[in-house]
Amino acid sequence: PPVAGQDRERVADPGQRRVVDNFVIPMRVGSTPVEARGQIVYVPPPSPWLWVAGAVALAAAVVLLARTRSWRTVFVIVFALLTVTGDSTHSFEDTIIATKIRLLSESTGRPAIGVRFATKLPNATNESGLGLDTTDFFAALLGAKTVESIRVVANIGVGILADPTNGNRQNDVLTYGLSFARAMTQHTEVVGELNGRLSVREGDPFPGTESRGLLKLGGRYTQGPVRFDAGVFLGLTTIDPTIGFTVGFTYVFNAFTLP
Repeated sequence: PPVAGQDRERVADPGQRRVVDNFVIPMRVGSTPVEARGQIVYVPPPSPWLWVAGAVALAAAVVLLARTRSWRTVFVIVFALLTVTGDSTHSFEDTIIATKIRLLSESTGRPAIGVRFATKLPNATNESGLGLDTTDFFAALLGAKTVESIRVVANIGVGILADPTNGNRQNDVLTYGLSFARAMTQHTEVVGELNGRLSVREGDPFPGTESRGLLKLGGRYTQGPVRFDAGVFLGLTTIDPTIGFTVGFTYVFNAFTLP
């Protein structure tokens, strides 16, 4: 982390809580000028090794499911381990409503091509620290191709992100993604993913619209319409989480059938 204060010769202790900077945000309420003041405080992160151990255990559980019929019992045990202590916050995650349209089907010499449109609704409150109370729009071009036992999917598009400090401004960002899935058995796969966004605005981006990126690696287990996954992720920018793990559950169904 950067050194706080004027003494550049002194290296800040990464295990010590400290004030990094003070800020003032000028605003207007009608015709009255007001200011929002605050501090940016560095809080030492917990040891990453606990999270790495948990992620490895979860990924191992996914692989284990391919070799046992008691997969329900295994996942009950795995999820029971996810007990987090310490300071916390909570809120409902922002809801994303999206649709995909297939333009070209996959063939021997051509990938499948499609487009995706999505709108993010502000369910998470900014008071919780988990949301911005803004509505954003995304559009992306999609491509996917299967080569033997490997499935590769890529997308590139744009995002229109509202400025949470001023309702009449926005930051247009470039979005990107690349993933692969390598089948290991009939039910299990090794999966990896790189995704994020790049701010192309001249100057500093608005708060909450900065460039972001995550690199994920893990495993996936499929049993009929049910899909479980677990993995480790690494942040690619200074404002992303440094390291962590993720678990997921998917149920695939047909919502409706076109004649």
